[in-house]
Amino acid sequence: MITPLEEYIRKIIAEKMKEKGMTATDLSLSMGKNEGFISRLFNPKERQKVNMFHVNTLARIFHCKMADFFPDPYIEFDETKFKTKGKSK
Repeated sequence: MITPLEEYIRKIIAEKMKEKGMTATDLSLSMGKNEGFISRLFNPKERQKVNMFHVNTLARIFHCKMADFFPDPYIEFDETKFKTKGKSK
């Protein structure tokens, strides 16, 4: 299940790709990933996630701040409705 935060980040990535005229393959390769990386990110049936290393790389590619990929100040949603890996102590 995709969280509202993940959806927000994907939306920003798509906007920046459109501004630069980049395809999913272009961006994947610019990130040093295989051709399908970004396509899998946008496919709801895939479990591809963006991590902080990816956000740093995206900021470098798009010449922006890492913060540009995150909502300000935050997104309100119930985190308990989304599965997480591991067990809380």
